[in-house]
Amino acid sequence: MKALLLYNLRYDAWANAEWAGVLQTAEAVAAVPQAAQWMSHVLLASRIWAERTEDSALTLQAWETLDPQAYTLAIHDNLQRWEGLLAHEDDSCSRSILYQNLHGRRFETPLYQIVAHLTHHGAYHRGQMASAWKAAGFDVPPTDAILYARLF
Repeated sequence: MKALLLYNLRYDAWANAEWAGVLQTAEAVAAVPQAAQWMSHVLLASRIWAERTEDSALTLQAWETLDPQAYTLAIHDNLQRWEGLLAHEDDSCSRSILYQNLHGRRFETPLYQIVAHLTHHGAYHRGQMASAWKAAGFDVPPTDAILYARLF
């Protein structure tokens, strides 16, 4: 299980990096401002879930907007943080995580389900970005999981 979760987290980081490269200019952000909001949200959510997993105080809000120049560093930091977290888990990654959602409700969820949610969440919002980007007349960066598998 751990190997699959790490693979999915690395794919997620790669796909986010592909989008980060597209969203580095002010012109790109101005053309499709929602894309920058969704990208920021994906990156912030990764950090928030890591903080929950570590039982740390949350330091960010889920819908803040990051400077596009900060995307690459956030992607790198998030992946390193998750790799570090999983390094201390057994292969099942089934440790229960107690946390509060952003509305203050308490939940208990196995770590592997949190990581699955996180990577699916990223794919969902990258799909939103792709739809908006294409509707604005731009080429969409290819981020299919099978492309990642062929590259790595």
